[in-house]
Amino acid sequence: MKKIVVLISNRGTGTNLQAIIDGVKAGKINAKIIAVISDTKEARGLDRARKNKLSIKISPNKEDLLPLLQKLNPDYICLAGWKQIILEEVINAFPNRILNLHPGLIPDSIDQIVKNPDGTEALWNKGKFTDKAIQNFLDSSATYAGSTVHFLSDEFDFGSVLGRCFAKVKKGDTGDSLYTRLKVKENNLYVDVLAKLCKQMNILVIGQNGREHALAVSYAKSSKVKKVVMTPGNGLTDFGNPKIKNYPDIGMMDFEKIVDVCKKENIDLVDVAQDDVIAAGYVDKFEKLGIAAFGPTQKASQLEWD
Repeated sequence: MKKIVVLISNRGTGTNLQAIIDGVKAGKINAKIIAVISDTKEARGLDRARKNKLSIKISPNKEDLLPLLQKLNPDYICLAGWKQIILEEVINAFPNRILNLHPGLIPDSIDQIVKNPDGTEALWNKGKFTDKAIQNFLDSSATYAGSTVHFLSDEFDFGSVLGRCFAKVKKGDTGDSLYTRLKVKENNLYVDVLAKLCKQMNILVIGQNGREHALAVSYAKSSKVKKVVMTPGNGLTDFGNPKIKNYPDIGMMDFEKIVDVCKKENIDLVDVAQDDVIAAGYVDKFEKLGIAAFGPTQKASQLEWD
């Protein structure tokens, strides 16, 4: 189970914090909120934290944040209305572990542009805080408002995008009416992103030889993996390892039976590593069925099996 710390301030009402709390309670987020940190005792979100009996820490000075976070050592840090500048040393200490929600559509790279659902150009709103960002959607006659959850980086209002949401701008919208609709989608987006980040995956490895054995054992060591299934596997792979399960009666070329195993075991990813199944185009077949698969396509693997 992952550990989450949520950072709040008196800027907002704590709805993102509440959404995360509800997501954890409902089992959508496989994590525990180990602390709520505020830069002031007046943050309204603290009432939500107290009501849910969460540990509360007050950190009024940005220089005090790093040692506090290092002591807590969370897997993910969620900014939810936090108004202090996050120092570079904090970002460097927790790379790809600090999540921020930005009131704009951040592109995947600096030189890209995000498109709205109707194909129009979306607004990044770089450097704009929530009130000004929402008003900018209206002043710019945007067809959609939107927000982005991303990993914090050294570049201001930029970082690896984890998810986006959109809200259509309606005729007669005010900043309040538009943000009321967008806020609901932001709350849901934050929960969805955390659910994906904290989810433990079920992996299926096809094969029974040394390569597949090494892959299965390595997958089983990861905290991000719940279980590893092998078809057919071998007698050594699951010996004494509770996270690994073999299906010895299902051969590597029994594609339909392997698909049945994927459904039965709720497989999130199939590792297609064995030469014969690569040559048989298993990656292509799994993708057509909507099952995520890792490995070369049949065409890409031709150089090896020719």
